[in-house]
Amino acid sequence: MAKASSKLRRKQDQARPKGERERLRELMDVRAGKGRTKSGRKTYAERDDTKEAIMSVAMAQRIKLVGEKDARSARAETPLGVLRLKGAITEREYVAGAIYADIYERYLVAIGGQSPHAQSAAMGTVKGERQPLDADTVRARTSAWMAAHGLALQAGRHEASVVQSVCVERQATAEIDALRSGLSKLAGED
Repeated sequence: MAKASSKLRRKQDQARPKGERERLRELMDVRAGKGRTKSGRKTYAERDDTKEAIMSVAMAQRIKLVGEKDARSARAETPLGVLRLKGAITEREYVAGAIYADIYERYLVAIGGQSPHAQSAAMGTVKGERQPLDADTVRARTSAWMAAHGLALQAGRHEASVVQSVCVERQATAEIDALRSGLSKLAGED
C-alpha cells in the first residue's frame, strides 16, 4: 500500500509543470524551518540543553501545577507536596507521608537496597557507595518500616499501595480518597 502511494505521488509530481515543482520544493524548505529536516521531522542537534533552559522548563511545569506563588517551594518537588499546596491533603497528612517516605529511605539504606528515584544515582547514594551499618541499626530501621507499613495496611491494601506510590515512588495519583485514608491512618487520625 505504501509503495503504491509513493508511486502515485511521483507520478503526480512529474505531471506538474516544472515551475510548480520548484515552488513546492521551496515550500517544503520553508516548512522544514529551524530545527527540522526537509521532510519536516524534528532534529535534536540544535536542542538547548543548558541548565537555564532545563530549569525554565521545570519551573514552567511547576507553575502549571501549583501556581506562580508556590512554584519555588520545596514542596512543589514531589506529588505529595503538590497535593498539599493545592489543599487536597491536610498538613498533618503531608507530614505523615513525608515521615513514611523518610522511614522507607532509611530502611533501604539499612538493607543495602537502591532508591526508587533516578536522581539518587547522580547524588552518589547508590548501593555500592554506602557505608555498612551495624546490626542494631538495621534491626531498628527494619522494625520502624514494618510498623509504618503495617499502619498503612490497616487502612486497606489499596490505600497502602496508593500511599507507597505517592510518598515513596513519587507518582501522581487521582485516587485522593484512598491516599487521604492511608495518610490519616499514618497520622493517627483514625
